[in-house]
Amino acid sequence: MKHIYHNLCVRLHVVAILCLLVFTQCTTPQLSLQEGKRIEQLGVCLVFADSVAPEFKEQFETSLDTYIRKYNTQKHAYKLTECQDEGSVQIKVEDVSYTTSKQRATGIAVSTIGLIGVPTLMVSAGLPFYAFFYYFPTNQTFTTLALSRDLAHPTMGMMNRVYTSGGMFGSDERQRLRHSRKFEKHLDAIFIELERSYARTSRKAPKTIETTASTN
Repeated sequence: MKHIYHNLCVRLHVVAILCLLVFTQCTTPQLSLQEGKRIEQLGVCLVFADSVAPEFKEQFETSLDTYIRKYNTQKHAYKLTECQDEGSVQIKVEDVSYTTSKQRATGIAVSTIGLIGVPTLMVSAGLPFYAFFYYFPTNQTFTTLALSRDLAHPTMGMMNRVYTSGGMFGSDERQRLRHSRKFEKHLDAIFIELERSYARTSRKAPKTIETTASTN
């Protein structure tokens, strides 16, 4: 009986994860350019909400500069440049939250009990099923992506994004370094998304507003 319950729980867990992945892929909106718009350069504007600490700003700016230099050495549909009024994408960092030493200690304690202690007690008690719980604190950055008006699709030119990195282990400095590297991966995802949009929309003819002339 225990074996049957265990196999059933594992299968249900796998099915739930697959359903979640499919649902996420189908419902995540994608940033999009106007149809027929062609560009040779795309300006990148990195801005910060007032609540973002100065040390975080410097870290993100350094990561962006490094990413742009690397991007422009590779083959892409267009080059990335410094911020400009038109032909640009704005990445606004709305908020940044790092785990504290207290949160990390709590995560280790709770997860140790939930992942090891509770199942061990249940097995020793001869229960026909297993249960566990955990708490993994994460570092988070909340951003808003917005294409300039001359590029933006009417309804898909602005999107919100949240990216995270593991915040369980390491000092405050290691947390920031880990999250900074995650930001570079986040940038990669942003520009892959834009390039795919550009490859799709640049082949289409630009939409025009039809007007009719009337004579008296």
